Amino acid sequence: MRAAWFTEPGRIEVRDLPEPRVTDPGDAVVDILYAGICGSDLWTFRGLVPHAEGGIGHEFVGRVRQVGDDVHGLCPGDVVIAPFLFSEGGCEECRRGLQPLCERAGIWGKDWAGAQAEAIRVPYAEATLVRLPWREEEIDADLARALVPLCDVFATR
Repeated sequence: MRAAWFTEPGRIEVRDLPEPRVTDPGDAVVDILYAGICGSDLWTFRGLVPHAEGGIGHEFVGRVRQVGDDVHGLCPGDVVIAPFLFSEGGCEECRRGLQPLCERAGIWGKDWAGAQAEAIRVPYAEATLVRLPWREEEIDADLARALVPLCDVFATR
């Protein structure tokens, strides 16, 4: 699988990485259809914010490829968006709608694999992914441009 890989300020490469796979029963693997470039990605690229070498990007629209045994609200083929971070969904902070304060939260491309890639493993899939009402073939370029910004703060529930 190909993915954007931050190596140093001013340099991002395309790397071949292993295909993601379900490793926890709450995981899903999502094929990324569209990914955005956030201002925080540009800060990293310019060297204004420290970033370790690795994957980058945290806004994506994708299609569920596979789900773990504990994932019941999503099915392969569902089109989903993910907020800029993942969270486990059951802690007090998540229940209060404060997912960034979740002790198990993480940001794509910082604490986890980057979302500027062909696919990604999503932990806590049911708490993190938001299923969309469209099938993949119904999402054209115009709709995709409207959906990608929703992957940032708007999708955090």
